[in-house]
This record gives sequence, C-alpha cells and structure tokens, in this order.
Amino acid sequence: MRAAAVSVVVPAFRAARTLDETLASIRAQTLAPAELLVVDDGSPDATAAVAAAAGARVLRQANAGVAAATNAGILAAAHDLVALCDAADLWLAEKLATQVALLADPAVDAALCHFESFACPTLSPEQRARIAVPGVRPGWLRSCLLLRRAAFGRVGGLDATLRMGDMVDWFDRARAAGLVIALAPEVLMRRRLHPGSLSNSQTGNHQLYVEMARRALARRRGPAT
Repeated sequence: MRAAAVSVVVPAFRAARTLDETLASIRAQTLAPAELLVVDDGSPDATAAVAAAAGARVLRQANAGVAAATNAGILAAAHDLVALCDAADLWLAEKLATQVALLADPAVDAALCHFESFACPTLSPEQRARIAVPGVRPGWLRSCLLLRRAAFGRVGGLDATLRMGDMVDWFDRARAAGLVIALAPEVLMRRRLHPGSLSNSQTGNHQLYVEMARRALARRRGPAT
C-alpha cells in the first residue's frame, strides 16, 4: 500500500458506536494517510478508547463543539495536507488517492468530492421510514475536504461559536478569500443519516441557511462605516 504525507483529522463526540467503522474506512485507503488524528471533544463514552485501539493518535479536549475540535486537529496535524472526516461517515477506498492527485496542481488549494447518503443500519424500520435519503450530491462537507494547511491559514479557522453550519460558513469565507477548490466527479464519501442529524431537520436547515446568508451578505458589504 502506498502512503501519502496526509494527516486525517476526525473530530469526535459520543462517537463510540460509529467511530471504529469510520476509522476502518480511512485505514482501508489505497493511498494510506501518514497520520490519523482523532480529537475527542470531551466525550462521556468510550470514544477515546475506540480511537486509541484503532491506532489513531488521540487529542482530548473539554467539550467545545465540532468546529473547535476541527480547528484543534488541523493545528496539531503533522503534515501540510489535511483531510477531514466526521466520526460517523465512511470513505470509499480511492478517496485520498483521487484527491491527492488533484492537489498535485500547485494552483489548487483544496479538493472535494461527491457523496451519497445512507440510513444508519442500526435504526429500526420505523426510524428508517422517517429519514429522507437524498441522491448523489457535490460534497461541500467536512468529510469530503482535503486541503493545504496554508489555505486553512488564509481563510482562518472554523467559527467555534456555531453549533451548526460551521463548514457552510467556512466554505463561504474560503470562496471570498479566493481559494481554488477542485471537485472530484466521483462519489468518494458515504454520509450516515440518523434521526436528529442536521440533514434531516427542516427547521435546523432553515435556520442555518438564513444565518449563513446573513453572514455572507455582511461579508460582501464590508465593514460598516
């Protein structure tokens, strides 16, 4: 198996039930990452133990939210290329190889990919019936992102005051900063859906996009005079 100088950062909170499967999908890459870093965001369950048993480097912090955990992981990463993955999502085997090839172009700052969603198999039939599973989509998501640390520095960290929509906000700032982001046409990530997740909350999505639109408009207007 080939290896690449890539750090993979997995922010995790109460993720003991899904984390091992997520980490297995990362370890199964045809182009193996050089570092696997799990940021345990103050989990009360066995998240840290699961990560350590899987051979990940574990960084522990008091609970501060997924944005803060992501920032901490990127800052602690040992390599200049950093891939992100949520603790319930799964990578297809060619994800890193495909995206690292895109970043062989020095003009490209980051790479994304397409993704598909699936209902968590641990759900009951009644729970699955309440979940809408969308089709294939371009992945403007944490688990789809591979980026250069220098690009992260240009944009700045994720907004840790946001409990949802941190990546939507970051991508908007990335576009405003002029980052060149390549999008692989392949489906390279599978997103796990479960009741209560943001993807299945119409109210949460509505509030999120109203707030993100407000922030984006404020950035385009510039500072008040």
